[in-house]
Amino acid sequence: MKNITVALVNDVIETIHRLKRQEVMTSDEIQEFLKRARPDITEAEIRKALMVLELYGKIHVRRLVKGGKEIYQVVKRR
Repeated sequence: MKNITVALVNDVIETIHRLKRQEVMTSDEIQEFLKRARPDITEAEIRKALMVLELYGKIHVRRLVKGGKEIYQVVKRR
């Protein structure tokens, strides 16, 4: 995986945090922002980047199932 993907996902999380002033966001919100910046990014790349960010203590990710669809809830750590 490219480091640029991790940096891009981290930037999107920071942007959502600043714009919406929310600590909790979903992977769908992150993906929506990312599709504008990089239409070729895949869900698998996003999941991998979220795992790397969680390993570094930047975020906490919880897996939820809503309406039969897997959703990742992302909590930004300070």
